[in-house]
Amino acid sequence: MAESQGHEETASLTVGLIIIGDEVLTGKVSDSNTPFCIRFFRAKGIELSEIAVIPDTLETISRTVKRFSEAYDWVVTSGGVGPTHDDLTMDGVSKAFGVQVIESEDLIQLLTLRGKGLNPSIRRLARVPEGFSFYWGEGRVWPVVGKENVAILPGVPKFFESCLRAVFHEIDGNPVTQGNLYLSWSEPDLVTPLHKVNDAYPQVSIGSYPKFSQEDHKVMVTFEGRDGDQVAAAMDALLSLLDPTGLVRTDPPKRTDAPPSS
Repeated sequence: MAESQGHEETASLTVGLIIIGDEVLTGKVSDSNTPFCIRFFRAKGIELSEIAVIPDTLETISRTVKRFSEAYDWVVTSGGVGPTHDDLTMDGVSKAFGVQVIESEDLIQLLTLRGKGLNPSIRRLARVPEGFSFYWGEGRVWPVVGKENVAILPGVPKFFESCLRAVFHEIDGNPVTQGNLYLSWSEPDLVTPLHKVNDAYPQVSIGSYPKFSQEDHKVMVTFEGRDGDQVAAAMDALLSLLDPTGLVRTDPPKRTDAPPSS
């Protein structure tokens, strides 16, 4: 993964998220990094294409990282970068790319400066894939390690979030615009008009969600797309096919372009 050069902007950037840890799969720890990523990348205009939650096993980490790296522009891993025996993410990423795990002299120096005794457990924090790169970000005292298009992040939420910002601080896509219609129609009544609008506006993602506990509407229809004019047009097109008395309220199209705060 190369250092970011300038402000990168495209609508087609994709990312895959890999949550690594037996503690997540067994419910010992509740995963908050996934919902944060969903909000973060959505606001950035980067498509979060796939999420995997996998155990702390070398083969699974390696296989998943390799597949994600080949499929997506970016890969973000969460967890498995500490000093203990089950922290295998560096080994898994290295194996995925067919390189060795090496010790970074820069990280050894940082550990020394921070007064860490360099016993074998602490030295594990300086292990990185051969051919690695660093991502610092503003104000960081410890870099994010990257290999090719993979950013290797810690699992602790407050560290994960700051690291994610460090990697993607200059990388943006085209934020999504979303609008919603709240209708008193039942969902079966909407099937035909929804199909017509969906076919007419292929660039707009249209979702229909029945509501059973809302007093004022039976269905929420969402419209999402990179082109705000297309989103607005699709909403108008659906309304033109319906009896206006069925419209309860509208959320006008709005860009989601503010990443969540820490």
